[in-house]
Amino acid sequence: MAITQFVKKRACDLMLLAGLGRYGRFRNRHKLLVIMYHGVTRKRHEDPIWTQLPLHLFEAQIDFLHRYYHPVTLGQVLRSLHGRERLPERAVLLTFDDGLKNNYSVAWPILRAKKIPAVIFLTVDFIGGSAMLWPDELYLLIKGAWEQGVPVPNPLATCCSQAGTVWQRYVLLIETMKRMKEGQRLEAMALLSRELPLPASDFAEEFALLNWEEVTTMHHHGLIDYGVHTATHKILSRLSPVELKNEIVSPKKKLEEKLGHEIQAFCYPNGRSNIDFTNHHKELLRREGYVCAFATDHGLHTMNDDPFAIRRIAAGNDMTSYPALFELASAGII
Repeated sequence: MAITQFVKKRACDLMLLAGLGRYGRFRNRHKLLVIMYHGVTRKRHEDPIWTQLPLHLFEAQIDFLHRYYHPVTLGQVLRSLHGRERLPERAVLLTFDDGLKNNYSVAWPILRAKKIPAVIFLTVDFIGGSAMLWPDELYLLIKGAWEQGVPVPNPLATCCSQAGTVWQRYVLLIETMKRMKEGQRLEAMALLSRELPLPASDFAEEFALLNWEEVTTMHHHGLIDYGVHTATHKILSRLSPVELKNEIVSPKKKLEEKLGHEIQAFCYPNGRSNIDFTNHHKELLRREGYVCAFATDHGLHTMNDDPFAIRRIAAGNDMTSYPALFELASAGII
């Protein structure tokens, strides 16, 4: 793994030296770059949890984007999709999935200082409560078990028995549980919660979600817009028609009531085209008043492409944030 990453890094460095970053920014100057963030942290995580981007990397990326791109608001993107506005060349939209509290405490002060807009996709029913998203709870349970030498209970133990680190064990378990039906996943999480210790650590604060006061404070300041990331972060392709309404329609109405204006943007949990959402879900979103939806598929977005499958460039605590790779991906080269 280390050798593979070393080779990738050197290859990206050489591509930048060859001028491919500048070439890509010019060639793709009329496409929309959308960056996908989750959390931004001041803490040092021994395990490189992907969703928690260290602050120094976030600041470096913001400086880079501010230098070479033109940050735009969600409103500008929506007006462009309606044909009422043309985006500037090298437009970039910053997005944050889930609605983590450190979007407010860590990321927002940086964005405010630079006057860079962003959109946060809220897991609406969890805002203002004490619950955390199940993938984050799973990570903390696996971390606690690893640190205290407690084995993962059967039948889940078999899928991660060969893992050599906390993160590897977590990745194997979460991919297994994502494929489960909702009832099976709930049973599995209940089993893990009974059998595994939750670490007594302030790292749990990293996975707390925003409250409504924080949401409205950022909203009233004017730089932060919001969209829906479902009600409870369920993957659309696993849901019944009734469950889909609860995850798509209800949170839209609730967020509109809280903010006092129409919500037109949606973000798919997990977000892979034709796996986590299909044309059926895109049509449902359109019927319910959404104008666009953001996926996790990698790439830049051409403004006349499908507005309900907007591609993004991921920026997490892994190779995606290696400076040369991030620059090349943002330019549409890789």
